[in-house]
Amino acid sequence: MKQLFASLFLLILISPIYSQNGPGGVGKTDGTSDLSLWLKADDLVLSNNESVSVWNDASGFGNNASENTSYGAPTFSYLGVCPVVDFKSENSQYLEIPDSPELNPDN
Repeated sequence: MKQLFASLFLLILISPIYSQNGPGGVGKTDGTSDLSLWLKADDLVLSNNESVSVWNDASGFGNNASENTSYGAPTFSYLGVCPVVDFKSENSQYLEIPDSPELNPDN
């Protein structure tokens, strides 16, 4: 029984070493993983129904999405308690991300 508790204690002590910073354990947020783009709605600090003009990339590569002024920007809102970005297709709303080597499928 003592060995079981000792093993569990060591497992709990070691487990933070293997934790991930990306969505679902995909990668890190320092630009050192295969995660090239991570747009997190919960990172946006906006009011309900406010336009999203810039959405910063949380992957660490700086592939930020920004509004194309020729078209409308999507809006930020909440679905219950979850933050969402609403792209209304009837208004042709979208954000653009400049081309980057990390976003090319060859890499």
